[in-house]
Amino acid sequence: MSGRVSSNWLAVAIILGPVIALVNQALIYAMDSWACERATSAPLHAVAGLCLVLSLATAIWSIRALRERASGRVGDNDDERRRFRFMALTAVGTSVLSSLVVIAQWAAVIVFAPCVRT
Repeated sequence: MSGRVSSNWLAVAIILGPVIALVNQALIYAMDSWACERATSAPLHAVAGLCLVLSLATAIWSIRALRERASGRVGDNDDERRRFRFMALTAVGTSVLSSLVVIAQWAAVIVFAPCVRT
């Protein structure tokens, strides 16, 4: 990672994990009847896999930003450094938690057939 990572990008990273989990849920729900008509759950697995990769990528990016700041290459001010560390750790936490949510939703896709309705 080169250059300075701003707090604005970390704010986006904090929000991105939960948004990805919500998009995963919405797409799986929207595609369920389509998958039922075609008797395949492959597109549902593709959506869940893509969302998991995106959520984990957000966590990895946040970890890299945290390590860059911890190495002392970016920023001088202690208050700014503590604020950045808090935001980076929050971004990592929300992304990891969102990844677990996507895994749980993917488990439901694996366990239940697309045509199962309540």
